[in-house]
Amino acid sequence: MTVQKAFRNAVVESIIESLAPLIDKAPKSSPANFAFHASKELGGPHLLDGLWHKLGMAEVIHSLVKERQFQNPLERLIFAMVAGRILEPGSKLSLEHWIAKKAYMNDLKQVDVHNLSRMMDVLIESDEKLQKEVFSAISRNTKLDVDLIFLDTTNIYFETEEDASDSGLLKRGRSKDGRSELPLVSIAFAVAKKGIPLRCWVFPGNTSDQTIVEEVKRDLGEWNLGHVIMVEDAGFNSADNRIVRSSMLQSS
Repeated sequence: MTVQKAFRNAVVESIIESLAPLIDKAPKSSPANFAFHASKELGGPHLLDGLWHKLGMAEVIHSLVKERQFQNPLERLIFAMVAGRILEPGSKLSLEHWIAKKAYMNDLKQVDVHNLSRMMDVLIESDEKLQKEVFSAISRNTKLDVDLIFLDTTNIYFETEEDASDSGLLKRGRSKDGRSELPLVSIAFAVAKKGIPLRCWVFPGNTSDQTIVEEVKRDLGEWNLGHVIMVEDAGFNSADNRIVRSSMLQSS
């Protein structure tokens, strides 16, 4: 027997000797009046909640709504949507069942789909400020490196003939999914070199990639990022955009 195996056996024997006195005291079976009721998932929500607080997300949301009087826990509802999207992707309606029956979350026993919709309205109202505050918190808590930023766009199509919301976003254009006969919404997304999201934008569906750069430059310029290298695909490579990017670097 090797020394390593002998040591391992000794450790196991020591544990057994330590637990042996407790064996006679342990219940041989469950009490007669015991009945299993239910269980809930704790690990995933608990891990995400810890990360949520460590990144400063909860603090940012509380600061944005501190002057408003909400009867519902807005920060908890937003976290529930994020956790649900990661752990149990589905509709807002399915989130009701997940929280009520399957997942345990601190300070949130249930959600109502109507409250989730109202919460989304608050997020839209606070869009620009919220994105900036979230970026500041994550940058501060993770030492985020933003000297290199990747920017790309896509669009999504809607199987409808008109914009029932009167948002002005649904426009026909060149669909990247080959559905140009349907109204589109264009989306731009900027991420750091490690894949951390920085900012997203929503544009009417007929907005070209070239015209997006000016707004991206203006918005990110207000964040005082310092010297920045933008990585883009060929769709952004126009003479006007090269001038915009050059002025962005000079102003930073």
